[in-house]
Amino acid sequence: MSRVSQTGMGAPNPYAELEEIYAKLPKLSCKGLCQESCGPIIVSGLEKRRLENRVGGEVGTVCSRNLCPLLSRNSEKCTVYHIRPLICRLWGAVESMPCKFGCVPEPRYLTHREGLEWLGRVAGISRKAGFPEGLSTVRDAAEIAMKLVRAGAFDG
Repeated sequence: MSRVSQTGMGAPNPYAELEEIYAKLPKLSCKGLCQESCGPIIVSGLEKRRLENRVGGEVGTVCSRNLCPLLSRNSEKCTVYHIRPLICRLWGAVESMPCKFGCVPEPRYLTHREGLEWLGRVAGISRKAGFPEGLSTVRDAAEIAMKLVRAGAFDG
């Protein structure tokens, strides 16, 4: 199967599949204070393509400030919040990645295992849409990131 077109049109629409997954996640009222935790980011190939379509060019995983390159330089707010990738949506919603600013997911935290399962689902959609990275690539990277969080690597 070929890669998703610039418009993301096709049957089935993998971008719609992403939105269906995102809609099932716990809701989090973000206070917008966690910029220091934004980067490097782990994304599926499909999510990366979606972001690149939005910004009109290549998207790296980290910028020179060791933060996500999609943070505004002026406000340090996410410039693609409404289409942010799954790993960003899991931040604060998974028990092993809690928000240190008190944002709490409703109706509950996801377990560490559930977070990895959601990442696996997105990786599967990405692979089905023609992107080469498989389940293990995204899950392994996420597992490393979650271990770093649990170890306090991002604490101020």
